[in-house]
Amino acid sequence: RHAVLTVREPVLYVARIVMIFATTLFFSIVWIKTRELTQDQALPKFFLMAFCVGVPALFTMIAVYGLNVEFTAVQKEIKDGMYSPNAYVLANLAIQLPMIFVLAVAALLPPWAIDALPWVTFPSAVLVFGVILFALECVAQAMSLGGAESRTAQLALVYLDLRDGKVDTARDVIQRQRLPLAAAAQ
Repeated sequence: RHAVLTVREPVLYVARIVMIFATTLFFSIVWIKTRELTQDQALPKFFLMAFCVGVPALFTMIAVYGLNVEFTAVQKEIKDGMYSPNAYVLANLAIQLPMIFVLAVAALLPPWAIDALPWVTFPSAVLVFGVILFALECVAQAMSLGGAESRTAQLALVYLDLRDGKVDTARDVIQRQRLPLAAAAQ
């Protein structure tokens, strides 16, 4: 039953697979000159890989809405005695793990195919990126459990300041939420 719902609700996996593949395909074409194994292409290749790993990871945020709808339905079905929470967790995990690795392959296939990355590293890259995506998927599932407070948690993830190696404080995130509202009110 859960597999049928996964196919019928494309936001969770199918749409993300298509969007991730298209996005990394775009980045791979933009940085096609990184195929040249010269020193002047080292930094562009780094940017290519940063975009091909970072942007697909952000697509996990899209799943929060779909996971919230699923959580509401599952909560009602468990209350009605249709199945136990343990059965749901096992069914969810049995579908989620393979799909996470399909997402990882969709994200990493274009740069490996177009930008001439060494194929011998592809399986280990998929494994590492799949584990990262699984962790982010778990965070998305946790965020989908709440209402308005989960939106603040979503924004906190978006406002991670990785350029300086620091994370914005909760006060900074809340301040950034209020700035557009204050500007619109004037």
